[in-house]
Order: sequence, then structure tokens, then C-alpha cells
Amino acid sequence: MPRDVRERTRERVLYSALRASTLLPVRRRIAHGRFGFGAPRPSPLIRTALKNALRSHPIGRWTYTKIRGGYRDLRYARVNGRAVLNRYAHDIPRPIKIELTNICNADCIFCGYQYETRAKGTMSSELFERVLQEYRAMGGNSISFTPVVGEPLVDPAFVDRVARAREVGFGQVTTYTNGVLLENHDLPRLLSLGVEALHISMASFDETEYERIFRNKHYDKLMRGLRALLELNGQQTRPVPIRLELRSALPFDQIL
Repeated sequence: MPRDVRERTRERVLYSALRASTLLPVRRRIAHGRFGFGAPRPSPLIRTALKNALRSHPIGRWTYTKIRGGYRDLRYARVNGRAVLNRYAHDIPRPIKIELTNICNADCIFCGYQYETRAKGTMSSELFERVLQEYRAMGGNSISFTPVVGEPLVDPAFVDRVARAREVGFGQVTTYTNGVLLENHDLPRLLSLGVEALHISMASFDETEYERIFRNKHYDKLMRGLRALLELNGQQTRPVPIRLELRSALPFDQIL
């Protein structure tokens, strides 16, 4: 592993460990103040948290084998901890995920939409513009129209929103959709905007399985939109990556 990659990995893991390690002292102080026990006491919290993070981190396992001797990890935290925290304290989310609407045209068995209690609505143009401008001013370059529980294509201005994000200067724009409303939008324009990727959540190519999981009757509409999207995308000079996120209990050889 290159040295610069090792250092960045080590710093990221250390940063996560330092954040986690602040919880125990705070909890001890709260408990001591309320109940008279659990007074703060010296303990190698950073060292313990760092080791645990390194053990569980997918890349950090390699790093841990290199620094497991004695107090080297604790010393690294003491010497470099402030610098690492300062470096990432003002880090921005990459990407920022925007929920254009919390309205959905499906009722998937795996989704929290069925428990949604918020008032239904779509993001105003003013708020959307503010998000774009503020995030861009922070140095953001990547936007994902990935909803919490809604379906982004329910927003009739979806393609306009994508176009606006590109106009503001965002280099990476992606979206996650169930695809039911694909044929309702200007697909040629969407594909021409240079979208980074389109993720389409669906079940197997079986109507019964689809209706069981997504709990709607839009299978035929989804297939029409998907076919149109794939045909148009195949005509592009630079096709957009289209990823089908399959959700099914069927064996893989029965899904396709």
C-alpha cells in the first residue's frame, strides 16, 4: 500500500476513533453529576477506541498490524490528534444527498415510507437554489438526488433540477429512483446533461415478485420506461452508467 494512502487511512481511522472516544468521558460526567457515581477517571480511551476502529476498519486492519506494538498508537493520537481533527473538522459531505420530495408512488416492504408521518411535499425552488449555492460555495462538487423515503421522479421539475445543478457547476450528479415515472420525463435531455449515474431500484423481472416487494401495479409502466431509457442511452456518444439495484428473495439465476 502506498505511503500516502496509508497515512490518509490512518488519519481517517484516527479521526473516527477520536470522535468516538469523546462519548465515554461525557457520559461519565453526566452520570456523576446526576447520580453521584461514574466520576471521570484517567483511562486510555483514545488508545482503546483507536485499536477497536483499526480492527474493524476494512483498510485499517492492515495498518493495525503495523502499529500494534506498545503505545505507538496512543502516541500517534497524542502527537497528531489535534492536527487530524483540525484537518477534518470542517470537512464537507461528499456527496450531499438532496430529498426533492417525500412523496412516493410505491410502498416497498423494505422502505420506511410506510411509517412516514411528515406532511407530504416537494422542495421549493428557493430552497433548492439555496442548497446548491451554499454547498457549491463550500467546495462541494457532488450531488445525489437520493431520497430518504420519497421518489425523486415524482417532482415534475426533476430534469430541470438536474440541469440547474450542472449549470451551477457540479461535476457529479447522480440519482436513485424506482423508475416508474421514467417515461413521464424528458429522457433525451436527462441523458444529455452528463449525469454521473442512474440507479434504478427494482425487483426481479417477474411481475408477481415485483408487486410483492414494491406493492404497486406499475410493473408494465416501469418496463416501458426502462426500455426507452436503455434504447436512448445506447444512442449516446457517452452512455450514462445505469445500475439496476435488484431486490429479490429469488436466487440470482431466477432473477434475470
